Amino acid sequence: MLTFTRVRVSFPLCVSPPHIQEIYIDFPRDSRRTAVTTERWISLGQAGTLLGVNSSTLRLWADRGVVRSFRTVGGHRRFLREDLLAFQQRVGSPTGPSSAPSLGTRTLRRIRRGLQGEHTAMPPWYGGLDEATRGRLRVFGRRLLDVTTSYLADRRHRASLLEEVRTIGDVYGAEMARRRLHLRDLLEAFFFFRDSLLAAVRETTTGGLGAQGDQHRSLQAAEALADVLLLSMADAFERDRGPVQSGSAPLSEGWAAAGGGGQAPA
Repeated sequence: MLTFTRVRVSFPLCVSPPHIQEIYIDFPRDSRRTAVTTERWISLGQAGTLLGVNSSTLRLWADRGVVRSFRTVGGHRRFLREDLLAFQQRVGSPTGPSSAPSLGTRTLRRIRRGLQGEHTAMPPWYGGLDEATRGRLRVFGRRLLDVTTSYLADRRHRASLLEEVRTIGDVYGAEMARRRLHLRDLLEAFFFFRDSLLAAVRETTTGGLGAQGDQHRSLQAAEALADVLLLSMADAFERDRGPVQSGSAPLSEGWAAAGGGGQAPA
């Protein structure tokens, strides 16, 4: 007996045909055609693995029309494999688990080496945060990398993505102010993140046809995003910091006096 799987196709508003918001497509499910059908349609998790991004980032891209997605009658997202492969070619995304690491992965590796490396001292601003605060900031840091990846890939929604960057910067600045860190410590924390991000951008845009132009544009965009982050951090820091005791040295100077070194590792 021949049965069908019905898939609802939803169009992003920016590309929706006139008077059409969604259509339904019926796919045969008999044993002779099931294998062909299932190879083309993949789940959210499989699509994320193929592109090298997490599910949250892929949902954001799908909702904003960066990649085309479909929904089953049960509400589950489905992606066409050929759509994702075409998207990879446009933005230079990874091609799967065996490919080069993504921008977020490269940045995280650099950050972890700088914070936990065997041959580098812990940055002074990081040493001034308790474990609970570090945990909260790690969550926002991962989200910041997701937003940065989307920002570099999708020019159409950069304004809304920058709003989220401002929100994350506000959280970072407020946390550092509540910990009574000094402005120098905030700047060192920012430079540490920015340098890690820009180095990762250079790595992911090296090689291939037109790579030099792509790298220049990506670096410009990443620097613009970092500028917004810094200003938001500074605004929150000035807003939330309490009175600084006169004559007290910044955490970074105290760390240097204790033999930890006054500069965050590059």
